Amino acid sequence: MTDQPGPTPPSAPDEPAAPPWGGAPPPPPAPYAYGVPMAYQAVTGRQTHQGALWSMILGIIGLVSAILSLPTGGLTAPGMVCSPVAFGLGLWSSRAVRDRPDVYNNRGQAIAGWIMGLIGMLLALLALLLVLAFFGLLIWIFAGAEQ
Repeated sequence: MTDQPGPTPPSAPDEPAAPPWGGAPPPPPAPYAYGVPMAYQAVTGRQTHQGALWSMILGIIGLVSAILSLPTGGLTAPGMVCSPVAFGLGLWSSRAVRDRPDVYNNRGQAIAGWIMGLIGMLLALLALLLVLAFFGLLIWIFAGAEQ
């Protein structure tokens, strides 16, 4: 064991150490080396959860098309497709927003989306039952007229 002191630290903490082979120290790394930032910037504020937003949009489309299909007795494709998607997407995004309230701020849109999706599915089911009842009535009337 020797009592020799170890290597001396650099004179300033901001200054990079000289390489052991001598010469000038390497330049400091660029903030955007290879086109990628060195560190990520912290997100300030809360964000909009895109699933909640789309759930509300699809819920509105499904609800309006289901309401418009009731007086005419016809079924519309947007009401049959958009309402179940809005319901599922609204439930999923509502749970995601509930679990991360520090990040997302639109739980109301998610809840509105799944409620409108549920109402749209019920109205589409009611319209389907009305159409089936109408055709059943026609079949019953024409079957009785032939006898």
